[in-house]
Amino acid sequence: MKKVKKTLACLLATLLIFSAIPMSALADEADTPVSVTVETNAEKAAQDTEPDAEPKPETTAEPTATPEASAKPSAEPTAEPSPEATEEPTESEVSAEPEATTEPTASPTPNPEDEISLLALGDEAVTRYRTVGINGNFSSNYLYDLGQYPLYDILFNGTSYPAYCLQHGKGRVNNGAYVQRDNYGMTEAMRRIVAYGFNNTNALQDGNNGWYSAETAKMMVTQHLVWLASEGYITVDGTNWSWGTGIDNDVERMANLAYNGSVVRSYYAELKDRLLRSEIVPSFAGKNSNGSDAQEIALQFVNGKYTATVTDTNGVLDLFDFQKAGFDISRNGNTLTISASTLPEQETTIIGAGYTVGDKNSIAVWEDRDQQANIQHQATCPGTTQTMAYIKIKGEKPKYTVTLTKTSADVKITNGNANYSLEGAVYNVYKAYVNPNHDYTNDPVVATFTTQKDGHATLSKKLENGDYVTIEQVAPLGYTLDTSVHRFSVGGKSTDISVVDDPSAVTLTVTKKDSDTNSSVAAGNASLAGAVYRVSYLQDGREVHKDITTNSSGRAVLKGIPIGQIKVQEISSPLGYKLDPIVHIYNVAPHEVTSVEFELEPADFTEEVMKGQIALHKQYETLDDLAEEQGAEFDVYLKSAGSYDAAKETERDHITTGADGMAITKDLPYGTYVVHQTKGGNGRQLVADFDVSISEDGKVYSYDLVNVQKNAQLKIVKTSEDGVIEGIHFRVTRLEDNYSAEYVTNAAGEILTETLPIYADKDGATKYQYKVEELDTEETFGYQLPDSQTVELSEGEIASVSFHNVPIEIGTKATVEGEKEVDPLDKVTLTDTVSYTGLVPGKEYKVTGVLMDKETGEKLLVDSKEITAETVFVPETKNGSVDVTFIFDATGLHGKEVVVFEDLYRENIKVAAHANITDDDQTIKVKTPEIGTTANFEGEKEIDPLDKVTLTDTVSYKDLTPGKEYRVTGVLMDKSNGKELLINGEKVTAEATFVATEASGSVDVTFIFDATGLHGKEIVVFEDLYRENVLLATHADINDEGQTVKIKNPEIGTKATADGKKEITADKITITDVVSYTDLTPGKEYKLTGVLMNKATNDKLLIDGKEITAEATFTPKATTGEVEMTFTFDARGLVIETDTVVFETLYRDGLVFAVHADINDESQTVKVKPLHGSVSLTKSSTMDDTKRLTGAEFTVYSDANGNGIYEADTDVKVDTLTDLGNGEYKLNGLLYGKYLLVETKAPNRYYADEKVYAFAIEHDGDAVVISNNDKNNLFVDQPKIGKITLRYDEKTTPNSPKTGSSSNVGYWLAMLCVSAAGLIAAIVEKKKGKKPHLRSFLVAGVIAVAAVGMVADPVSADSVDLGNGNVDVNGNTATVTRTVTSDDKTTEAAFDDEITYDGKTYKLDRVDSYVTDEKAVEEEKEVSATEEILTGTKESKFPEAISKDFSGDKVVLQYVDTKYTETKLPEFKADITESVVLGTATSQPETAQSITVKYHSDEYGIDVDVPLQLDHVENNGYTWTSDLSVPMTLYGIDSAYLQFGDALIPYDGGNPPLTGYESAYLASLGLSANSYRLSRVTWDGDVYANADGELCRNAIVTGDRLLSTFTAVYGGKNVTVPSVDGYKATATYSGTQIVKTDKTEYSIRSVATYIEQNNEVPVAVIVGITIGTIALAAAIVIILFIISKKRKEKEAEQ
Repeated sequence: MKKVKKTLACLLATLLIFSAIPMSALADEADTPVSVTVETNAEKAAQDTEPDAEPKPETTAEPTATPEASAKPSAEPTAEPSPEATEEPTESEVSAEPEATTEPTASPTPNPEDEISLLALGDEAVTRYRTVGINGNFSSNYLYDLGQYPLYDILFNGTSYPAYCLQHGKGRVNNGAYVQRDNYGMTEAMRRIVAYGFNNTNALQDGNNGWYSAETAKMMVTQHLVWLASEGYITVDGTNWSWGTGIDNDVERMANLAYNGSVVRSYYAELKDRLLRSEIVPSFAGKNSNGSDAQEIALQFVNGKYTATVTDTNGVLDLFDFQKAGFDISRNGNTLTISASTLPEQETTIIGAGYTVGDKNSIAVWEDRDQQANIQHQATCPGTTQTMAYIKIKGEKPKYTVTLTKTSADVKITNGNANYSLEGAVYNVYKAYVNPNHDYTNDPVVATFTTQKDGHATLSKKLENGDYVTIEQVAPLGYTLDTSVHRFSVGGKSTDISVVDDPSAVTLTVTKKDSDTNSSVAAGNASLAGAVYRVSYLQDGREVHKDITTNSSGRAVLKGIPIGQIKVQEISSPLGYKLDPIVHIYNVAPHEVTSVEFELEPADFTEEVMKGQIALHKQYETLDDLAEEQGAEFDVYLKSAGSYDAAKETERDHITTGADGMAITKDLPYGTYVVHQTKGGNGRQLVADFDVSISEDGKVYSYDLVNVQKNAQLKIVKTSEDGVIEGIHFRVTRLEDNYSAEYVTNAAGEILTETLPIYADKDGATKYQYKVEELDTEETFGYQLPDSQTVELSEGEIASVSFHNVPIEIGTKATVEGEKEVDPLDKVTLTDTVSYTGLVPGKEYKVTGVLMDKETGEKLLVDSKEITAETVFVPETKNGSVDVTFIFDATGLHGKEVVVFEDLYRENIKVAAHANITDDDQTIKVKTPEIGTTANFEGEKEIDPLDKVTLTDTVSYKDLTPGKEYRVTGVLMDKSNGKELLINGEKVTAEATFVATEASGSVDVTFIFDATGLHGKEIVVFEDLYRENVLLATHADINDEGQTVKIKNPEIGTKATADGKKEITADKITITDVVSYTDLTPGKEYKLTGVLMNKATNDKLLIDGKEITAEATFTPKATTGEVEMTFTFDARGLVIETDTVVFETLYRDGLVFAVHADINDESQTVKVKPLHGSVSLTKSSTMDDTKRLTGAEFTVYSDANGNGIYEADTDVKVDTLTDLGNGEYKLNGLLYGKYLLVETKAPNRYYADEKVYAFAIEHDGDAVVISNNDKNNLFVDQPKIGKITLRYDEKTTPNSPKTGSSSNVGYWLAMLCVSAAGLIAAIVEKKKGKKPHLRSFLVAGVIAVAAVGMVADPVSADSVDLGNGNVDVNGNTATVTRTVTSDDKTTEAAFDDEITYDGKTYKLDRVDSYVTDEKAVEEEKEVSATEEILTGTKESKFPEAISKDFSGDKVVLQYVDTKYTETKLPEFKADITESVVLGTATSQPETAQSITVKYHSDEYGIDVDVPLQLDHVENNGYTWTSDLSVPMTLYGIDSAYLQFGDALIPYDGGNPPLTGYESAYLASLGLSANSYRLSRVTWDGDVYANADGELCRNAIVTGDRLLSTFTAVYGGKNVTVPSVDGYKATATYSGTQIVKTDKTEYSIRSVATYIEQNNEVPVAVIVGITIGTIALAAAIVIILFIISKKRKEKEAEQ
C-alpha cells in the first residue's frame, strides 16, 4: 500500500506542475493582445478604501451556472459587472461597459444645503452605479444581452434621483459629471414611462444591499420599459397605446431571474395599468376646472332627496375620489352615485378629484459634459403633478336674490384711483336679535357677502326665511371697516342691502423747520409763517392742486387727500427764507392706512434762511483828510433780541477793525441788526448805534463810519389798514439843494436812511429841511396817496416820520329807469352809479362791471354769456362818481335778483372792488308771473266714456301787469304715459285771450272731445301763459289732481275651482268659475261667455274632440258684483297632468267691455291629475336581514296579456326602480295597468333572484311592495362567500445571490487541482479507524497555492533579479551583470552556461570584467553580546542593532538570532469587558452565563483565553419596528363574505378587511398581540383566477413588531488573566571591531552576454499536456473510487 501512496504522490506532483502553466503563455501563442492597466495611486487608494459595489460570489448549497467568457469587444455591456478590478479604465479612458467604480475625489462635492432643482439648463450632477437586479444573465426578447441589469442614479445637491438610460447599448462616464441638456428628444411614451415609473429619491441601496429591495425591482421595470419605448416597441398617441405582444412574457422572464421577482411582476402590472389609463378621466367628467367639457349631471328628487347615478365607460373611476361638502358621493365599480338633501343653489357645482403622478414636464435629460458620441443620455423626473377630473352637477337658480351693494361715500376721492377698490369686502351674516345692542362677535356665521369690482355682492348660500344682520369683517382696498349692523329680512323676495363706505384719506401736515436751528424757531427776524405749498394729488381721476399756507408755528394742514402719490412743492417762501426747489413726493399705500384719516407728517420740510454780512469801514477826520481807524470794536446783534448778551450766537457777532479800518461779520440771518461800537481805536470817539437790515441772501451790507458829530438818520415808518407795508417806495428830498434819494420799506414797513447832514451852515445855526413823500407806484395804486411831510434832524437822534395807507373805496347803486324791479322783457337797460374816494386826479381809471345771480352767487348768464359793461374816465378830484350801463334780455329771468359787481382798474391793475352779493343798492329784481288751473266735467271729476264730452279748465293768474293783453293755451295729456292725448291721431287743444285788469285773476278755457275708447284714462290739462308771444308762465303738473279728470273702465276677474279645490284627480268633474266685475253701470244688461283652455298647448281643451263652454246673462244692481258659471266634463281620458284655464268675456249691447284670458293666471286654473301608483322593495341579504344592499337593478315591464308571465315579444320595458340607498328601491308614477318585476342585476358580490313577480296598479295612490321572503317582507339575495389565508415565517431569510466568473482560467484549473489533490490524499490516507493525514492536504495546498500564484501573477517586467545579478534583455541578446570583491585584480564573477528567462533559453557567449573600486583592507575582530525578555511567542521583536562598549570603542552590534527557553508566565489582573449582541427580538433571548474571550497581552505579545462571567444584559429599549409583513390571499374576491376560520367577514370589494380582525389574524399566526400589531393591508398584484376558476387576489398585511436589541455584558474590572506557558527569549548580537591592515581589496564588475536559443513549445503540445493532465486526474479519481468500492465490498463479505 505504501508503494501505491508513493506512486500517487508522484503523479499528483506531476499534475500540479502541469496545472501551474500560466495561461498567458497560451495567450502569447494565440497572438492575443495583452492589455496592461496602469493603476494610479488615487485609483488604488479608492479601491483600498471603498467596499466592492458588485455582488460577491458566495458559496451556496446549490450549483451555480457559470457564464461563459465573452469574446466580444468591450464596446457592449458584458453579461454582468465583473467583481474584480481588472482592466479598469484609466482617467483618460471611457468605458462602454457599466462597471462599479468608486467616486473620484476630483468630482465636485454637492452641497446638501443647496436647493434641489433639476430644471435649470446647465446644472451639473454626478451619475453613480448603485446595484444590480438580476441573479444571472438576462437577455430580452427585444434587447441584446443585459447581464445583471446594473442600475444608476443621479446625485444632485445631496439628493439622489433614479436615472434612466435613454439609449440602450451606449456606455456612460464612470462617476462622470453629467450636464443637464434639453437637446435629446424623448418620445411621448418614454416621457410618460419615466414620469409614471419609479422616481423615489434617495431610495437605491449600494451593492448587495439593494439586490432584494423593492426599489431595485421597480426601477428595473421602469428602465426596461423606457428602453422598449426608445426602440419603438411601446408607443402612445394621446390615450391610445401600442404595446408589443411579447413584452409581458419578456418581463416574466426578467422576474424569473430577478432577486425580487414578485415585485417585478406586481409593479409591472401596476405600471402598465397606470400607463394604459394615463391622462384619461371618467367619461362623464372633464379636464377643465370650470367644467366646460364635462357632462352636466342633473339630480332627480327621489324619496326625499336629490340623486343621480352615472357610469364611467372609460374604466378609470377607481382613480378618482370625488368628494364635496353637502354631497353624499359613493363609488361602486364604474358607477358613481351622487346624492344631496337639497339642490345646489348655484346653476352648476364643479367637483374636482385627482391623483398624483410624476410631472413629465419636469423631466431633466442629462448627458456627458464632453458630449461624447458613445455615451448615453440619462433622464430624471423630480417633480409631481395631479391628474385632475371635474364633474359638473346641475343646480337651480334661487327664486329670490339677496344682494349687497357697496358704494363710496366720497366718489371724488375714490373715482379713477387704483388705490381704492370696492372689490373684496367681506360681510358676515348672522341671525338677527331684537336687541339692537347685541354683540354678534361669537355668533355663528350663517352666510357671507363678498363684493365684486362694482361693489355688488350676492349671498354665499340660500337662507331660511327670517331676519338677519350683516357686519363687515374685511374692508376693501382703501376703505375703513364698516362697523355698522345692517339688518335685512329673507322672505321669498329679492332684497338689496345698500351700504356706503367711508374711504380712507390722508391728512397732510407740513411742519417747517429752520435748517440751522432744526426747529420751528425761525432764525433772525425771519418767519416760518406764510410759506405757500402746492399739494398735487389724484382726485376724481385727474390731478388737482391745492395751496396751503403755514401759520405762525410753521404748520399747514390739508385734509381729505386720496391715498396714492402726493406731491408737495413750495411756491412762495416765507419772510426771510429762500424758496425750497425740491418737489417732495410721498406714496401712501392702502395697506398703510388703517383708519379714516391717515396722518402724514413728513420731516423733510426745512427752510434755508437768507443770510448776509455787515462790513464796516471806520475812519476819523484829520486836518487834511480821513484816516483809517484800527482797533475799533463793534457788537452786532439782532435788534429784536434787545441786547448783545440776549441774542443767540447765530444772531450776533463781535468784530474788530484792522489796519485798513475794515471789519466784517459772519453770515447773519435775515433781520434788522444793531451795530453798537464798544471801543474806539486808541480811545477815539464812538459812533452812535445804527440799524442794518439784512433782507437779501448773500449780500454784504457795507458802511463807512467817520467820527463826526453833525450827522443823523431818518426813520420812515409805514402802516396800513390791510397790513401791506413791505415794498412801499419813498423819496427823501433836501429842500435846500438838489439832494434826493429813494428808499423801499422792509418787511417791518420801515426805512432807515443813510446818515444825513443836520446843518446847512458851518455854525449849526440853520438846519436842513427834508421832505419825505410816498411815491405813486404800482404797489400803492390801490391806496389813497398820503400827503408828504417835512422834517428836521437833531444830533444824537433818529428822526421818525410815519405814513398810514388807506385803501381806495368804491360804492354802487343800480336801477332800471329809476326802479328796483322790472318785468322779464327782452330788452332791459340797467344803470349802475359808481362812487369813489381817494383817486389820483388826472390819472386814467377804468370801471368794469358784471351782473351776478344773487341766488347762486355765480355770474348771471343769458344765452350762456356773461352780462358785462365798462367805463373809462379821468377824475378831476380825489372823490366823485361815474355811471356804468348794462343792456340785456330779461326773458327767462323770472324772479331773479340781479346784483351788479364792479371793479376799478388803473393801468390794468385792480385797485378797488365792490362785490357784495347782499348789497340792496347793487340789486334789482325781475318779476315772476304764475298761473294755476282747475278742470271738471260740468262740476264732476269722472265721466263715462261717451262720444262727446265738454271739459272746462279755469285758469288763475298772479303778478301780471294790469292793462296788458295775455293769451292762455291748453292741451289735454294722457296721465298714464305723460304724453299728449290723441283722439283719431289728433291732439285736443283750446285757448283764450284776455286783458288783465288786476295783477291777479282768472279765465276759463273749454275743451270738447270724443271719450269712447278711453276706458279708465286719467286726463290732465296743461296750460301756458303768453304776452306778446313770449311765454311767461306754464302749469304742466301731470300729478296735479286739480288739473285731472277720469274716464270710467269696466273690468272682470275670475276664480275657478273643482269641488272647492284647485287640484283634482281625473274623473267626471265640474269646474265652477266665479266672475267678479267692477265699474259697471247698474240697471244695464250684460252677458258673460266662457271656454276651458289647455295651459300646456295654450289652446282650447278638447274632450272627445269637443270644446267645453258656458255662458250667463245678468243685470247688475251696483257697479261691482259677482256672477257664477259652471263647466262639467269627463276627465278620465287624461293620462297626463293637465292645467285647465277658464277664459271669460263681458259684453254690453254687442260691445266687448272686458276680457279675462290669462293662460298663466292661477285663479283661473284648475289642475287635473291622472291616477298613479308605485312599486317598491327593500333589498337585503339572506345572511343578515339587517344589511341593506345597493347596486341591484330591478326592471318593470308592462304585462300586455295580463297573464303574469314575461313575454319578450309583447311585454315592453317601462322603467327601472331607483336605488334610493340603504337597500331601498322604488319606482313611482306607474299608470293604471298590470306589470311584471324582474331582478335584472344583482348587487355586487350577490346572486340575482331569477323569478318574475306580477303586480297591478288599479287605484290612485296604489303602493305595491314586492317581497320574496315570507318572514320579514324583504327582498333578499344569496351572497357569494370566499375565504382568507395568511402565511408568516419569521425565520425565513432570502437566499444569497449566486454568481460566477471566468475571468482567469488558470485560477479555476488551480482550484481543480487543489480539489483533486485533497481528494486523492484523503482516499490514500483513509484507513479503517483513521482520518486522512493532515500532511497530505498541506502538501497539496502548498503546491496549489504556488500554482495559483504563478498563474495569477506572471512575470512581465523588462528587468528582473536573477540570483546575484540583473538580467537585461535587448532583442535576442540577454546580459547578466554581477559584482565581486577580491584581493586579486584578475578575479571574475561566476556565470551559468545557460539561463532561462521569460520562457526562453539563453547560452553564455562571453564574460567581460573590470575593476570599479579599490580600498585598503581592515582586519575585523568579531565581538558579541546578549539581551533577555519574557514573551509568549517565539516572535519577539528585538532591536535590529544595539551599541556596546568594547575596549573603549563603541561598537554597533547587529541582531543575530534568538533562543527561547520554555517557562511559566505569571498571571496578572486586567480590566476586561466583552459585549455580545444577542440580537433584535421581541423578548430576551437565552443567554450563556459565561464565555471565553481572547485577551491580547501587549507585554507578552500573545492572546490569552480568559473566562468571563455574565455581568448583566442590556436592553436598549423596546420600539415598534415597521418590518412585519404577512402575505394574505383572498379567494373569491367577488364575494360578499370571506371565510376566515369560523368567522364570516363582510366584504364590499374595497381593501382587504383588517380593522377589527387584527387579533384573530395574529392568533391564527401564533403571534402575541403584545409584541405584534397589524396596521395596514395593501394589494400585492392584480386579480387572477386559480385552477378552479375562482377569482383571487394577493395582499400584504404590514405592521410592527415590538423589538429591542439585547446585549450581554461579560467581565468587568480586575479580571484574573491566568498563568500560561511562555518563553524566556535570549537575543544574541554580534559585530565586528575594525582593525586596519596593509592589504588592498578590489571591486570587480563582470558582464556575461547570452544569445537566445530556439526553444518554443508548440501550443498544441501545451494544450495536449493540459487536457491529458485533466483526463489523467479524472482517471485516477475513478480508479480510486472503484478500488475503494471493491474494498468495502470485500469487507462487507468478511
